[in-house]
Order: sequence, then C-alpha cells, then structure tokens
Amino acid sequence: MPTQTLTSNRPLQDFTVAEFIAALAAKTPTPGGGSVAALVAALAAAQANMTLQYTLGKPKFAAHESELQALANQLAHAAAMLTDLMEQDRAAYQALSPLLKLPAEARLHDPTFAPALLAALRVPQLVGQTCIAVLRRCISMAEKINPLLKTDLAVAAQLAAAAAQASRMNVLANLPLLTDTKEVSQFAAEAAAFAAVAAQLSQQVTATVIKDLPS
Repeated sequence: MPTQTLTSNRPLQDFTVAEFIAALAAKTPTPGGGSVAALVAALAAAQANMTLQYTLGKPKFAAHESELQALANQLAHAAAMLTDLMEQDRAAYQALSPLLKLPAEARLHDPTFAPALLAALRVPQLVGQTCIAVLRRCISMAEKINPLLKTDLAVAAQLAAAAAQASRMNVLANLPLLTDTKEVSQFAAEAAAFAAVAAQLSQQVTATVIKDLPS
C-alpha cells in the first residue's frame, strides 16, 4: 500500500496492524515514537482487562466481583483514552514538524510554535501518567484474578512500564526546543518521575506474579 495512503488523515486506530507497522517503518514524520508509546500503553490496559474478563462471573472470585468490575471499566476507559492519545500525538507532531524547518528566530516568533510544542510535550506526559494509573490497577487486582492469567497481568505491567519509559524519551526529545530553563527542568523532572514510578510498580506486579511460579 502506498505510503501516502497510510499516512493520510485516516485515524490511526482504523489502521490494520500491518498498515500501522508499514506506516511506522516508512520515511514519514508520523506515526512515530509518541503514537507507539500510546499504543503500547493501550495494549497494556487491554491486556490487564483481559485477565479480569476471565475472572469476572466466576463463583470463586465472587467476593471481589464489584471491585474487579470497576477496575475493568477503568481499564477500558484508559485504553480508549490512550488510543485517542495516539491520534493526538500524530496531530501534535504534524503541527510542529514544519516549524522545525524554520530558522530558530523565525520559529520562536511564529504564533503557532508555542502551542504546537506544548502539545508535543503534554501528550507523552499524559501517556506516562496514564501508564501509572494502569499499573496501580494491576497491583490492585494481582491477588484477586484467576491465577491462570497472572502471567498475562505481568505482561501488561511490563508493557505499561515500557510505554512510560518511551514517553519520557518523547518528552526529552522536544525539550531542546524550549527556551525557558525552568520549564525544561520541570518537564524533565516530571518525565523522570513517572518513568521511575512506572518501573517500580511494574516490578511490584511482576514480583507478585512470579512468587507463585516454579523457579
């Protein structure tokens, strides 16, 4: 399929897996790392939700039914939000990309530059923060789901942590465009914090899972 078709304004969520991979590999600005991070985070939320679907309605887990159903609803909402952030990231970079071709002085005086840069920074921040929300729910459910699905939950946690780390990289990539050193430090610190928290939470989920598995 021609690259121009793949990289049209068709929503990324409407791409087939093969189309998304081809568009990602193509020499085009989008989709790129930001959309990938959001997609991986959405997959993490969906994977965690899947473990709940094999738990809900089973008498053995009835004591946790209402709590797990609420978690399933929250994870479904997170997956939908992250899917939307895939598209928001593409839109943000499509707005920013042509401005990067301007001389620095001209770019700074362009009224569209500041909002485009802010969007390119805020989207990966939101992805990273949502990864933490997904991971906290993984921890809440780790001891309450069908044991046969616990390794799937660990996969979800590891995906969420990877997406958070990738989101930090996407923030850092755009920081050299900021001229306010205070803002640079703030964005960098926030990105480092959500990546570190995500890694810690993922390790906690994984430790909970593997303690019951053969060594």
